[in-house]
Amino acid sequence: MDGGTVFVPTPLTDPDEIWEALPPATRAEMLARKIRLLALDTAALAMKHAPRPDLEIRMQGVALVGVFLRVSPFAERAGLDRPALMEAVRGNLTRFFGKRGTSVVDANLAVIQGAYDGVIDVTASMAGKAAVPAAEATR
Repeated sequence: MDGGTVFVPTPLTDPDEIWEALPPATRAEMLARKIRLLALDTAALAMKHAPRPDLEIRMQGVALVGVFLRVSPFAERAGLDRPALMEAVRGNLTRFFGKRGTSVVDANLAVIQGAYDGVIDVTASMAGKAAVPAAEATR
């Protein structure tokens, strides 16, 4: 979709490296269609905060909540700053996971906060740079 957003889970943290990891034709298409590129190492975030190894995959999905909250207009439209937003998230997590204990709620919130604070806007970092040399765009 023109003007859309693409999220890539990656262990890379440098915006230039993330961009260069994409095939040239993909980069050219993203530029032509004004597609925003976001990235985050969801696996490392999940490993850091998952209370048990068997929850790491699920926690990677939880990280996407933080990415969504950061890049969507949801919080702004609701008039929520970051602390109020995270308190609302805690309330929802408590409602869903509270029976499993505070540590489960806290771990989920830590992953969401980590994703919210850590998502990399590759497109913003690339602004003003020659993102795809013309010769590479046809490969």
